[in-house]
Amino acid sequence: MFGCCCSSSGKTALIAAIVGAAGVLGGAVLTRSLEKAGPDAGPAVVVPASHQPEAEMTPEQMMAAMADWAAPVEEHEMLKSMAGTWDATARFWMAPDAPPTESKGVSEAELILDGRFVSQHFTMPDFMGIPFEGYGVVGFDKAKGKYINAWIDNFGTGMMTMEGVADKKAHTVTWTGTAVYPGPEGVTETPVKHIIRHDGPDKMVMEFWEPPAPGEDMIKNGEITYTRRK
Repeated sequence: MFGCCCSSSGKTALIAAIVGAAGVLGGAVLTRSLEKAGPDAGPAVVVPASHQPEAEMTPEQMMAAMADWAAPVEEHEMLKSMAGTWDATARFWMAPDAPPTESKGVSEAELILDGRFVSQHFTMPDFMGIPFEGYGVVGFDKAKGKYINAWIDNFGTGMMTMEGVADKKAHTVTWTGTAVYPGPEGVTETPVKHIIRHDGPDKMVMEFWEPPAPGEDMIKNGEITYTRRK
C-alpha cells in the first residue's frame, strides 16, 4: 500500500495509487440471516456461509459466526511487512521518448484495527513543482479473496479504489483499477495496473502501467523504489 501520483503520456500527473504486501486467496462468501418478518423483526445479520444454519441462529451462534468472520487470516499477517517508514524515489515518464522526472518522498505506514488494515501517509515535497500529499488504507477482503485499497490525495477530490492479487512465487502483487483524469472534453476514465515487486524485507519496486491512449495496450510510465528507513 504505497502511494504516489503517476502520469499518462502527454498529461499532467493526476493518478494516485496504493500498493500492498504479498498474499493471495481466502475467504468465505457472505450470506444474510434474517429474523422473521414482522413489526418487531430485528436487523439482518451478516454471517459467513460456513456458519449459515438451516434454522435461525441463536444470539450466541451469531456472535460466534461474526467473531470467526472478523478474525484475521494469513493474508493479514502479510500486511505487517508494510508497516514502518520508507524513503521513496519516484520516476515518471511524461511521454514515451522523454526523460523521466524524479522526485523524493516519504511513506509512513502503520497497522490499524488489530492488524486488519494498514494506513499510510505519503508526502512528496516537490512533485513537478507541487507539494504532494496522500492517504491510503490497505486490507484483505475475505469475501473477495483479494487485497483491497482506497486512496485520496491533494491532486484531486475523488477516491481511487483498486483490488490486488498476489503471486507468492514471483513475490509480486498486481493491482487493477480505474483512474480518472480531467481532459479537454471532460472527465476521462482510464484502466490502470500497478505491480509491486518485493526485493527482500526492506526494498520494494512499484510499477505504474496504463494505455497511452484509449484502446491501446498498457505501457509502463512510472516506478517508485521504496527503501525501509533504518
